[in-house]
Amino acid sequence: MTRTHPNTTAVPVTGDEDADLVREYLYDVHYRWQAIHAQGQGGLDDPARPPLFTRPADPRRRFRLPAGPRHRIGPLGAALREEQTPPGAGADRSSSGRRSDLERLGELLFYGYGFSRTDLGPQVEWPWHRTVASARCFYPVELAVWSDAAPDGVHRYDPAHHELSELREDVGRSDLAAASAARLDGARTVLVVTARLGKTAFRYRNYAYRLATQEAGLVLGNLRVVASALGLGGHTRLRFLDEALAELLALPDDDSESVLALLPLWDRANAPTEPGYRPAAPVPPRRTVVPVAGGSGLEPVLSHRTLAVERASRLHDPAELEPVGAAAGPPLAGAEPAAGSDTDLPLAPLRQESGTDTGAAVLRRDSGPDVFLPAAKPVPVGVVADILLDAVRPDADDLWHETAPPEVGLHVIAGAVTDLPQGHYRYVDGALRTVSRADLRPPFQAMDVWRTEINVRTAPLMVAVTADAARLLEHHPRRAFRATQLLTGVVAQRVSLAAAAHGLSARVTNSYDADECARLLGLDGEREIPVFLLVLGEPNAPWHLGMRVRP
Repeated sequence: MTRTHPNTTAVPVTGDEDADLVREYLYDVHYRWQAIHAQGQGGLDDPARPPLFTRPADPRRRFRLPAGPRHRIGPLGAALREEQTPPGAGADRSSSGRRSDLERLGELLFYGYGFSRTDLGPQVEWPWHRTVASARCFYPVELAVWSDAAPDGVHRYDPAHHELSELREDVGRSDLAAASAARLDGARTVLVVTARLGKTAFRYRNYAYRLATQEAGLVLGNLRVVASALGLGGHTRLRFLDEALAELLALPDDDSESVLALLPLWDRANAPTEPGYRPAAPVPPRRTVVPVAGGSGLEPVLSHRTLAVERASRLHDPAELEPVGAAAGPPLAGAEPAAGSDTDLPLAPLRQESGTDTGAAVLRRDSGPDVFLPAAKPVPVGVVADILLDAVRPDADDLWHETAPPEVGLHVIAGAVTDLPQGHYRYVDGALRTVSRADLRPPFQAMDVWRTEINVRTAPLMVAVTADAARLLEHHPRRAFRATQLLTGVVAQRVSLAAAAHGLSARVTNSYDADECARLLGLDGEREIPVFLLVLGEPNAPWHLGMRVRP
């Protein structure tokens, strides 16, 4: 079999040991993950396994968020496109009067990453679910919150009780801005996305960093869409002084919790068009730590690469946060702008998702039953258009400080789509570009790592989300691994939400051979890495009872 991935041992080093470590892990965890798994995995009954829901080891002040988030918060289509809608358009008007800022914050946190479903039945292994997909439902991601609608300080969101648990009362918006070189004046809320690595590493050891960062990307994507539905706007920030933010959030001092992203949010009318920059300021030394109950679950020896890549990804010098002036890179191979190509099939959307509420889509989104057997039922090409057209949109983040398409590619495997020939397509500028007319579902199913829990052969649609790893490694060598996972995760979540609006499940899976996947898709495996694979289809009947949970 032709190998598409680079031999990292043969590539010249950069002279930056941390950057080299990040680069090596990036390619190893995708193309040589079997070797990483062979280093060992923990058992699900490991006594060191952390509790599913994080709580402080010692009592902290807690603040209850308003119960009863609205069932309808705004149209999904407008939220995906970040369009302004009339106040209350499509929203639940069952409550009298204007919703308070604290009620809006509660809705943002519940729909963004709340505890939303429990499964009941004799064969249920993973009963507790939040509003994004998570490997084995371990949910390593955490949210820290500063908001002008909440009591002073920064808090950890507790989804089990829909409460805020105080981290530090003496930290405000200006402190977070100083550690992230950001202009946050006027921001109503600042969310900090972190990951407790041990919640996944107790099981997956040195593969855990990939799973935690992937999930963080899904959470970011979900938060952005929910925030948009609630009339908020902002920009993702992926660069900051890691240790300074950890100090501000009083995180454990054993490197077991990683700060991965910031999401400052403004009222949409006041949201800046591009991320602001101001020189980062020193942060006072750590004054307190809020330990978590049940231990970290992270064994430093067994999970040494997870810890190593986390430490190597950090930024320490304020100069590393200055805007990067880099000309746009060349398009990914096969994604060049169309010039009247007869292989490009323009997509005409149904805009069915415009009539679906964002809250309903978030709660409806699922990965299908444990054994996912998609119905062998064609989907209309208009549904495919709805799913894809709003998945990848130009955005402004602090990687480039300008509005530009993210370093993400979309490949579509059409198995049974009405009015669209079976085959492999690349999504380019609102159109599907034909790559081949081969049915790639059988070779994907034949990959050794595929198990009997997913039947790809009956799936009408598959989507592979790829990252331009080479460009990110060139300009953001230490942040490149995180960026590949976070940026693709945002897109994967948007695809999942749009699919849910059409009654389709979207199984987010890593159960594929990335090297073989790159070969099948014709990728330059060194530049363009397949990060997510989504299998979409009408779900088969589950073998359990799913019960919705609302605060």
